[in-house]
Amino acid sequence: MNFRTIIELEEKKNKIDYSNRIMFLGSCFAENIGEIFNINKFKVSVNPYGIVYNPISVANVLKSIISQESFRDDDFIFTNDKWASFLHHGKFSNSNISILKEDLENYRRKAYDFLLSADVLIITLGTSWVYENIQTSRIVSNCHKLPSSTFNRYRLSVNDIVSEYNSLINRLRTINPKLKIIFTLSPIRHLKDTAHGNQLSKSVLLLAIDEIVSNFSNIEYFPSYEIVMDDLRDYRFYKDDMIHISDFAVQYIWESFKKIYFSIETENTMKEVNKIIKAVNHRPTDPFSSQYSKFLINTIKKVDDLNLKYPEIDFSKEKESLMLKL
Repeated sequence: MNFRTIIELEEKKNKIDYSNRIMFLGSCFAENIGEIFNINKFKVSVNPYGIVYNPISVANVLKSIISQESFRDDDFIFTNDKWASFLHHGKFSNSNISILKEDLENYRRKAYDFLLSADVLIITLGTSWVYENIQTSRIVSNCHKLPSSTFNRYRLSVNDIVSEYNSLINRLRTINPKLKIIFTLSPIRHLKDTAHGNQLSKSVLLLAIDEIVSNFSNIEYFPSYEIVMDDLRDYRFYKDDMIHISDFAVQYIWESFKKIYFSIETENTMKEVNKIIKAVNHRPTDPFSSQYSKFLINTIKKVDDLNLKYPEIDFSKEKESLMLKL
């Protein structure tokens, strides 16, 4: 007898491998998965504007990256003794607005260069509830703890999201025709919207994503939300706040993603990468022994051998660390 719902995942023909450049945008779940890719030495860009939850703000981030236009004065607000941007997460802030603008311009240029040659864009949506700045009539990515009277709060419709992304995807395909897009829905619960409001919000996102996927080729949906809701389906897989999913749940979703998007060769390469990372982090009982020196030399050779086969994997920091220990 089965006592859980097993989500059947279809293996993908177009695999993801170490030659790919992958951009992640969206909620903190995008950061969770993006960081695992990063640790495993894939070429990634993860939320260059910081965590973004709603689909319009994600779209605004992409439009800002694509347009390469200067940030507007009304993009910024001075709050809590610092300048912050309505397009960016709160971690992007500075008491000096000139320094902040210069930093944000640099991040955007890097994001544009990455997006221009990216192979995969993974968008994780968290909520369809948005906050519109009453003064500018623009939806913000972050409220920066301003009073609620500053914003008009409402839930997007399916049509709002679909029409925005129909136009945006065409723009993305113009600058990067090869770009593959994978949508996911964050399993993180937005209970500030109330339990019922959270369910309505996720339903809107699911319907919108389904329509977007049906409108375009080379766009897919990965069911991270369903894996948590229907397969794991237990508070054991949440953190203590009962809102964010546990590290185990993130790892489980990662394993599910690997199963359908990675080839056997990519999985084997990743195992070799992990061996090297573990070797670099190894703490010897005697760092001055000849045995440890041989270990370091062998590890450097493994790095060189793997780089000959996969020059796209960046081991520069690891190799520098190994050389310093010799």
